[in-house]
Amino acid sequence: MLQLTDLSLAFGGQKLFHKLNWQLNRGDRVGLVGPNGAGKTSLFRLMMGQLEPDTGRVQHGREISLGYLPQEGAPIGGRSLFEEARSALPELGAIQRELARLHAVLETEDQTQTTDSLARYGQLQHRFEELGGWSADAQVAKVLSGLGFHQEQFGWPSEVFSGGWQMRIALAKLLLQGPDILLLDEPTNHLDLDSVLWLEGYLCGYAGSVIIVSHDRRFLDRTVTRIAAIHRHSLSDYTGNYSAFERQFAQTLEADRKAYEEQQAEIERITRFINTFRYNARKATQVQSRVKQLEKMARLPAPQTPPSGVRFHFPRAPRSGRVVLELKGVGKHYDKVAAPNHSSEKSGAFASQVQVFNNLDLTIERGDRIALLGVNGAGKSTLSRLLAGTEAPSCGQRVLGYQVVLDFYAQQQTDKLTTDRSVYQEIASRAAFDVVPQLRTLLGAFLFSGEAVDKPVTVLSGGEKSRLVLAKMLLQASNFLILDEPTNHLDLRTKEVLKQALQQFSGTFVLVSHDRDFLDGLVTKVIELQDGRLVSYPGSFEAFVARKEREAGGEGESQKSKGQGQMAKTGGAEEVLSAVRQAKRGKALQVRQKAARAQRSRQERRMAETERRIAELEEQQRAVEALMADRSVYTAPQRAREIATEYDTLKRELEEHYASWSELAEELDGETG
Repeated sequence: MLQLTDLSLAFGGQKLFHKLNWQLNRGDRVGLVGPNGAGKTSLFRLMMGQLEPDTGRVQHGREISLGYLPQEGAPIGGRSLFEEARSALPELGAIQRELARLHAVLETEDQTQTTDSLARYGQLQHRFEELGGWSADAQVAKVLSGLGFHQEQFGWPSEVFSGGWQMRIALAKLLLQGPDILLLDEPTNHLDLDSVLWLEGYLCGYAGSVIIVSHDRRFLDRTVTRIAAIHRHSLSDYTGNYSAFERQFAQTLEADRKAYEEQQAEIERITRFINTFRYNARKATQVQSRVKQLEKMARLPAPQTPPSGVRFHFPRAPRSGRVVLELKGVGKHYDKVAAPNHSSEKSGAFASQVQVFNNLDLTIERGDRIALLGVNGAGKSTLSRLLAGTEAPSCGQRVLGYQVVLDFYAQQQTDKLTTDRSVYQEIASRAAFDVVPQLRTLLGAFLFSGEAVDKPVTVLSGGEKSRLVLAKMLLQASNFLILDEPTNHLDLRTKEVLKQALQQFSGTFVLVSHDRDFLDGLVTKVIELQDGRLVSYPGSFEAFVARKEREAGGEGESQKSKGQGQMAKTGGAEEVLSAVRQAKRGKALQVRQKAARAQRSRQERRMAETERRIAELEEQQRAVEALMADRSVYTAPQRAREIATEYDTLKRELEEHYASWSELAEELDGETG
């Protein structure tokens, strides 16, 4: 489907690819991996024709379509959310407009013109059905809902959504287009956990080929069956998911190391011979031969030393009191003019104020390892700023515990850096004397190596500044950490360095993240910000995800917090205890089971009625189609128009009943599962 031949590319003297050869086959699901700066995004742009290679070519058939989701920069506006998503199906829209025009023409045409218009109408209608036109709106709604949009948002102007949500709209449009080759650059960056789980399922069933760049190891493990690794300016293929690749790539690196060491030993042996016999006339020919041998030898690059073997520990801080932090009746709202874009809030996109949450109670105790989750726009970053004390609540009280030393990492927090320093000077300014010898290793682990350590802070990109702030935190003695999306600008190996440091951390932390591989084995409690309240799930992150997947499989929204999650002091201790007691009562379980059986019985009756009506409509449709096949009908234009109108009406009603039947079937299947 896609062929890269002898592809070479360099920027400013830095070689990205050299005579790269690679092929994508039909139906492949590939993870494209490599360290930051290796050229993953550049390779996508080469495939799309947005960049020209220095040498070589990118080939694919003329009939092959490509679709590309960049990491950032997909501004959208001018239409409603639903209309914007549906614009991804331009042929369907054009056909619908032409059908409407022909329908109006048929109402006014005289008898001599009717036959041609009806023939064209029939052709267009056939193409419309081929493209799945009758179910197009249902498919648009399905994709938008899967990516986290609520039905009441479908009519909102698309420009009111924040940048992250606009990237979701761009992703929805790409999925609806269904290109033969789908190129996704960090598709999970702006998604919450529920949307990531939905996208995994969608991509696993995708009919075309997919190439994914992602730093979410778990996402790659569950979506791809092949890894293409950028290694030594080329692409190396590995069969299996990312975990399988890691095992195989370790063997590749070991082979690289052995080959390099053998070559270095050979170079040393030849050099020793040259130096020993350089002035020996009888050996002059042999010396000259070995000099030429060295000159012609293709030198192997030094083997990679991945930072995964590097370990750092947070400096030990004083022990805090038992209660680290409390929120008492805390609320937060913004005036609409000054508000950050919380366009996903159900509280109303066009209200004069945006209420993020209200009357929250939360107690964080020493040793808590908390993952703070919620859909985008729920207010996670706002809550993390309130916890850190960098933003004041609109109401309520924040109480910091005894001897708490707090450090906070925010997504946009470059004010922690001194811009007139170099990278090395900046990190050295926070380092204890005994840590100074390790600073270059630490910087290398956070993707600053070679000349990059001497770059002025002022010229760093946003991602580089974020990594530098994070590296500095590893040098600060703190006992309470609040980290808002700390892995966004880290590659897979650097995330492992941070995760290992947090695993050894003796204090308390709160992480805002949807990176499952990072959170697995790291947190002991999940708190979800859900519809303006906090729901606490004690236990591992793995258990929380398993619960989410069961719910997505049909347990129902009402079961998400009832008897499974305890409200984190949102409604007071009595409500929490009451919920726990109720969940333990067998009688309550029987009531729920009885209600579920009654609900299923109602759904089965509705399905039977829907099937009966579908059969009636299909019979009527066949009768009308028989009439339309009779050419004598078209001698009476009025009668022909009536038949065409009746056929359209039957089609629409049938499609509505098909959609209803599918929804009922999914609900029943979910309950069975």
